[in-house]
Amino acid sequence: MAQVLPRNTRLPARKGYELATTRDGQTELELQVFQGDAAKVSECEYLGTVSVPNLPDRPRGEVKVSVEFALGGEGILKITAKDL
Repeated sequence: MAQVLPRNTRLPARKGYELATTRDGQTELELQVFQGDAAKVSECEYLGTVSVPNLPDRPRGEVKVSVEFALGGEGILKITAKDL
């Protein structure tokens, strides 16, 4: 779990991450997204799951995915992800 945008971040705001596969032959990456700043994910609000399907079948760590979180001035979160 990683905090993307801390509480009271000035809007609009963007934060990007580069992630890698963690298993050999992993062809899909799933990210669960939560809202909140509690230490336990069970105390945060679940927003949804982002899936990145159709990744190449390669050894773990060889497939990289760029994920960007953008929070607009109106408070709408947009998540984009692409295979690098």
